[in-house]
Amino acid sequence: MNNKDTATKSEEKVVEKKIMDKKEIKQFLDQGYLQVNVIFEIVGNPKDYVSEAIVLVMKKIEEGKTIKIISQEIAETIDVGEGLFGTNCEAQLLVKDLFSLSILVFTFIPSSLEIIEPKKITLKDKELSDLFSDIITQLHNANTKMIQINSTNTTMLKSINALMRNTVLAALEHKDKTQAEIANAIGIKSEDIKEIEPLLDAMITENTINKNGDKYYRIVKK
Repeated sequence: MNNKDTATKSEEKVVEKKIMDKKEIKQFLDQGYLQVNVIFEIVGNPKDYVSEAIVLVMKKIEEGKTIKIISQEIAETIDVGEGLFGTNCEAQLLVKDLFSLSILVFTFIPSSLEIIEPKKITLKDKELSDLFSDIITQLHNANTKMIQINSTNTTMLKSINALMRNTVLAALEHKDKTQAEIANAIGIKSEDIKEIEPLLDAMITENTINKNGDKYYRIVKK
């Protein structure tokens, strides 16, 4: 993330919450829980969405049966540039086991994670195999979702391209137009006129429109 340092070094903490005392922490550690420090970061817009999203992340974690929150600090949502806002939450958690920790990592994708306790972790062969099997499953699921998203984006892009082409053809239905006139007819701002040039060039290559001087005209196929 480009503005990670800006987002994570906000001095003012607007939400600080200590939930568990040392006695409670020890009870869970004695049961085999892992004590971890994590940082979750969110960057986006609008500002209210970012502020609400980080609170929702912590709420979802708190609702989990295998994770206990020791404490959390949610930073002020700040402007990180380029129209984006950023915030983060630094939290201490108790996690039931490594399996649950792997789910936490793949579900919420923390920007930082440190295991505080125990100092040494011993795994049997089966436990290690199960852990890697879970990681492989999580990676496979993430890859499947990415493929689905890419497929959806490709379909949407094709639909948008087709819509833009039909819009340009409609704009040239009755009159030849310059690039600026086409842009105005299809609702593109004057400062963005250059954005349609690649589209017009592609349509010329496709033999659906052509250009005479500075004006474009529609090719009517018989």
